Amino acid sequence: LNTWAIPNITGGRRFVESNQYNTYTNKNNGSPYYSNVIVTNFCITDNTTFISAASNLLIKGSGTTTITAYQLGDGLSYNPATPVTRKLVVSKQPQSITFPAPTNDIRYSTAAVPINGYSSSGLPVSFYIDDPRCTIAVLATNSFKTKLIPLGVGTVTVTAFQDGNGNVSPAKPVKRQIRIVP
Repeated sequence: LNTWAIPNITGGRRFVESNQYNTYTNKNNGSPYYSNVIVTNFCITDNTTFISAASNLLIKGSGTTTITAYQLGDGLSYNPATPVTRKLVVSKQPQSITFPAPTNDIRYSTAAVPINGYSSSGLPVSFYIDDPRCTIAVLATNSFKTKLIPLGVGTVTVTAFQDGNGNVSPAKPVKRQIRIVP
């Protein structure tokens, strides 16, 4: 972010901090009515965001942060401004799964077939198979690679899922029907 705005300050004004300049804007017509070079400072009460050396608000993760903007005046012409506090809520990033359907049926005589899925977040995708008796196929995982191993003839459903983490929401599971033929 290059500019951070705190909307709805008293009197219908909007306060903006950008590159160490303060600009107050008339809400009725949008025209600037005051500009100076008095530094605005920020106080942040948690670890989800921080202000960089270039006065940019950087978001580190999801959650709620409280940000207080204050300006101490210049000691000559301008008195300190009333501090303004706002809450910033950062939601978890959504994600989706790409899980291509097999282009062909799988032959029972096949040793193992790779099962691939990818999440838009880059987090690893996991799989499970709906074959309660384990008579048609099983999944084997080794070094983050998943393979379907045919055990018999029939149809199974393989589901790809990704549970998310502290900053990413769980993905909607994707199901694929896989047919194993003689």
